[in-house]
Amino acid sequence: PIDGHNNREALSGHKRLTMEDESSTRSNDHAAVEAPATRPGRNPSIATLLAADTSRRRGSNRGPDMMTPPQQETSTKRAAASLTKEEQERTVAQFHEAIRAIPINKKQAYLEALRQAPQVVASEADPMQFIRVCDGDVWAAAERFVNYWKERKDLFQERAFLPLSMAPGGALTKADVLTLQAGYPAMLPRTKSGIQVVVLNRNQWLRKTTDRNNRLRACFYIVHLLAKDERAQTEGVIVFNMLVQRRLTETDNGIRPPLWNMVETAWPIKMCFHSVCFLPRSMRGMAPSSSTLSKFSYIQESINIESYFHKNRRVVSVDIHVEEDEDAM
Repeated sequence: PIDGHNNREALSGHKRLTMEDESSTRSNDHAAVEAPATRPGRNPSIATLLAADTSRRRGSNRGPDMMTPPQQETSTKRAAASLTKEEQERTVAQFHEAIRAIPINKKQAYLEALRQAPQVVASEADPMQFIRVCDGDVWAAAERFVNYWKERKDLFQERAFLPLSMAPGGALTKADVLTLQAGYPAMLPRTKSGIQVVVLNRNQWLRKTTDRNNRLRACFYIVHLLAKDERAQTEGVIVFNMLVQRRLTETDNGIRPPLWNMVETAWPIKMCFHSVCFLPRSMRGMAPSSSTLSKFSYIQESINIESYFHKNRRVVSVDIHVEEDEDAM
């Protein structure tokens, strides 16, 4: 159970965005998303596999509960998060010096944005967001900043320099807005400690009326909202990915490379990543391959995928949660 309720009820009751909701999502502060309780009857082999992987990846740096980001704060991170106004001004000046040193061919999208929409650059790409997410490294922050504008230009094309808004005249198309209103991605209530929570559930895709780019732009927009909270750059955002679901549904593996490239190189947030697995009661319908012959191998494949995500420097932690249902295992 999550927050004392059935997993499906808690995750299906997520907040869906509308244009009226847009401003309220920035200050939404509700009940916690708590750790699933442990129950007996779990398949020992899968339990052993998951325990070994968790120990290997996470070590002993977990906070007081499993939904709390790991305690990895360093003096550099504290300094980046607690600068005085004067120190911030000096740091931003160093940041702009670093941008000037970047070759023109690597910052063309940023320069174009600066020419066409300086007010959007000023209001939607705060240098301190990038400095904090890079733990005070102004050179890394400058590179991330220009990558942000490159990814934004590539993804939004001619609408790239419009305000990131669901309102008419904004960067999002009608199909992008429909994707958000359908619940992909969706913002959940914050944890007790105020950390923001997002769920990615491909069951919410509008497959007939939207495509991969609509989903990527929807994710870009949600990141824009999340980044307004400074803790998104220091402590990170909790992300639930519904990786395996009881009913086998078509997935889009092509969405992963651009999505994780933006997490790694462009977006001004960090993530605490949680993959949620509701194992299908039968493997019937799965494509025949050596990696999906059993539920055990299916979990092993999921671990291999998520281990790749953990190599991402902007992913604070990666955890895999499997439904503890003896009949389902």
